[in-house]
Amino acid sequence: MMKLEKCLIVNNEKIALNTYQMKLLCDSSWIKRSGQFVNVAVDSRKLRRPLSITCYDEKHIVLTYKVVGEGTKLLSMKKSGEIEILNGLGNGFDLDVFESEVLVIGGGIGCAPLMGTIKEALQRGLNVKVIFGFKNEQEALFQKELEQLGVEYRYSFDDQNENAVDKMIEMKWDHLPFCTCGPVAMMKSVCEHNSSYGLTSLETRMGCGFGACMGCAVEMKSGMKRICKEGPVFKKEEILWENLR
Repeated sequence: MMKLEKCLIVNNEKIALNTYQMKLLCDSSWIKRSGQFVNVAVDSRKLRRPLSITCYDEKHIVLTYKVVGEGTKLLSMKKSGEIEILNGLGNGFDLDVFESEVLVIGGGIGCAPLMGTIKEALQRGLNVKVIFGFKNEQEALFQKELEQLGVEYRYSFDDQNENAVDKMIEMKWDHLPFCTCGPVAMMKSVCEHNSSYGLTSLETRMGCGFGACMGCAVEMKSGMKRICKEGPVFKKEEILWENLR
């Protein structure tokens, strides 16, 4: 059930080029799956900013976000005090469908919610492979965390003429069932080049964040779906990629 909550900012630090991580003291009992998100109020801005949850414990949630406009710039400047969020949003990744192994493949800031997926998969005893792609090394995220988790992982960098899908094929991981989040073009290519079952977390502009305004509705094979309500995670076979931008 969604609710508004005032959260205390524990810290809000820059972790890579134009990328910040905010830790909030707040209720996390509503989180059922990795890949769920919150809508964050930013000062006087009318629309809240949807931010995926990177990780959480009993009393905290961690949000990782990239500064891409005035709203996220203002958010990056908040170092203390309270911030209001709308929680209880999104369906997340259903890891019950994976039997023994999973490939987690992300691009850019889309890697952020996948960190929770990796941790949940490991807790379930799954064999986890990871590929994260970034524009360059300055934007790379989570290498220390992946090393601490002990998973096999690979990075790709656009400015080195690499990409995550090529890395997937090179490693012969293109038959593994997968979870993916990142740019639409990357996820589309993952789904086309991976022969196995897959879950995709879609990113789009949102209005209300809970399904009332229909601002994020997209036509899928089974009809119109709201990214914020029925998503953001969908099975790869549900998606009509030509309707996404």
